Amino acid sequence: MSLTFILNTLIAGLTIGALYALIALGYTLVYGIIELINFAHGDVFMVGAFLSWLCLNALFSKQLNANGGAGILDGGTLVLAIVLAFAVAMVGCGILGVLRGGHQQPAGGRADRGVSSKVFTSSRATSG
Repeated sequence: MSLTFILNTLIAGLTIGALYALIALGYTLVYGIIELINFAHGDVFMVGAFLSWLCLNALFSKQLNANGGAGILDGGTLVLAIVLAFAVAMVGCGILGVLRGGHQQPAGGRADRGVSSKVFTSSRATSG
């Protein structure tokens, strides 16, 4: 095994582990504050990831195709793109939370399952 393979595997594992920890932290905070399980939490996380992927894809698809798939970016452009992707994801998830209206319902169980179902089916329809 090469050192490059080991480093790539280590970085991929740490990234996935950080995402799992972020989702678990969100569940823990929501349960600790309102003592209810919010079933739409993972779906909101998925919407944020999907929106940030769409944003980055829209920003860099032309450059990646022009360079034959080798998208070489300077540091400033990459940082700006990541900040923009975070902003798009935060705004999109905030809009989803306002449209969902779960903050107005005491338990919100049915609303969470409904939003979960709609988000899941719409993401499968758009991305396969």
